[in-house]
Amino acid sequence: MNKKENLVRIESFIKSCGVYMVCTIDDGKPKSRPFTLTMMEGERLYFGTGTHKKVYNQIKANPYIEIFATQGLEFLRYDGKAVLVEDDVLVQKAFALAPQVKKMYTENGLQMVLFYLENAKAELHNVAKQKYNMPEILDC
Repeated sequence: MNKKENLVRIESFIKSCGVYMVCTIDDGKPKSRPFTLTMMEGERLYFGTGTHKKVYNQIKANPYIEIFATQGLEFLRYDGKAVLVEDDVLVQKAFALAPQVKKMYTENGLQMVLFYLENAKAELHNVAKQKYNMPEILDC
């Protein structure tokens, strides 16, 4: 599979989970929080957050993050360097996918930014099917 096919596969798995975790470092300690917004655009898989949130400042301070999603006996670890993107056109596309998020942000004067992972890799695990729990590694 090529990079784009791998990203589509990652997006599909994350979306099937509904909620996934974004893991960062805060004051030297691990921190994770639930996310729901995921959007493929071109050759990139985007995630969204607000500039008012702690996670935004954590990513700015240390852009190396991990995204974790799980469903049943399958789970995904997707890690790399988060690249923040302030692009109104992309944000509007993201808002179209999540009208409830758009409503919350516009009614409260909040700003959304998107991010994607560069130099990333993904590990797909299936606890029930993998011998010695060896993951499938995807180049992203």
